[in-house]
Amino acid sequence: MAEFEYFNLNDVDPTFHPIDPGVYALRLKKIEFKTIIPSKGQRVGLETPLVNANFSVINHDKFSGRSLRYTFWPANSYDQKALARLSTAVGVPQEQGEPFPEYIKRLGETNPPVEFKTFVAIEQSGVDETVDPPKPIMDNKIKWSNVLPIN
Repeated sequence: MAEFEYFNLNDVDPTFHPIDPGVYALRLKKIEFKTIIPSKGQRVGLETPLVNANFSVINHDKFSGRSLRYTFWPANSYDQKALARLSTAVGVPQEQGEPFPEYIKRLGETNPPVEFKTFVAIEQSGVDETVDPPKPIMDNKIKWSNVLPIN
């Protein structure tokens, strides 16, 4: 935690905004499998797997280096399909009999790093009720319906 000792929220750029919607090349920076026990929702009290992933925009004049995050919920069929599309697009399939947590670890350790392209949208992620009138909070959302290889 020492690296955050001098972190100051006043240094955050107040003009920060999501990247423009469009097709972007993304590089996997970090991916991690873990299990949680939700305290609300459909799986309350049940051990539930999730995969947290961090990506960087690459090869873009304006937004290269910007980070995007996504949490895959393997119990969700949409996210199962998303992970399968990602696996196919980057050419790193899960081996027959390979445990899913080990596959995710191997995907994250792939060298050169995993890269792909897909559409990134802007969607409402909440409401800022600290202002009058309340205004929507907009954030980027990676769309997984058409994940393609970089080349």
